[in-house]
Amino acid sequence: MTYAREAAKRTADTSKKAARQVKSLGESAQLMGNALLLVQRNTEELHLIAGNASIEAARFAESSGCSVRWPIQSNNWPNESQVAVRQIQSVIENTQRETSRVVAAIEDVTGEV
Repeated sequence: MTYAREAAKRTADTSKKAARQVKSLGESAQLMGNALLLVQRNTEELHLIAGNASIEAARFAESSGCSVRWPIQSNNWPNESQVAVRQIQSVIENTQRETSRVVAAIEDVTGEV
């Protein structure tokens, strides 16, 4: 009987340790989400700055009689950045959801032992 009790205690201890580690992963995902929000805000600001720069360059070109040719790719990077941000955000949210489920399952097992 003592062996079974010791095994149950080890199992409970290991489960608690695993729950803490998984919970830490969830917290890390939250930190990544916060950093991602900053990247998203910066991308939006850069998009506005690029738009303003294009307008000013066009005005300059018109007033000086020069022609300005913009690479096609430069118009699409803000949209691609926003798509990437949304994809990463989705991965982070799924990771947090799954982390919470795993922690709950481990805590259920720990409570039963």
